Amino acid sequence: MFAVQVEDVLKNASQLSLTASSLIEVEHEGGRVKFPSGRIHLYMTNEQDMPHVGSRYVLFLSDDASNPVFQIITGYELCEGKI
Repeated sequence: MFAVQVEDVLKNASQLSLTASSLIEVEHEGGRVKFPSGRIHLYMTNEQDMPHVGSRYVLFLSDDASNPVFQIITGYELCEGKI
């Protein structure tokens, strides 16, 4: 789990309060891959490349009104104004 300082909100469909300058908690647990055979494999991440202290990101988040922690769907690091 990571604490993230929100700089700007581009779209807010969240049921939770999400505004510029908010300090929020986010986590990135992994994902599922469905293979052509129909088999689904769950991948879990553990501090893999994101987020790093002091870096800037565009994050796509999901939320659950019963849990104040946002889930990172995907994210892109901003470097010199580019993703």
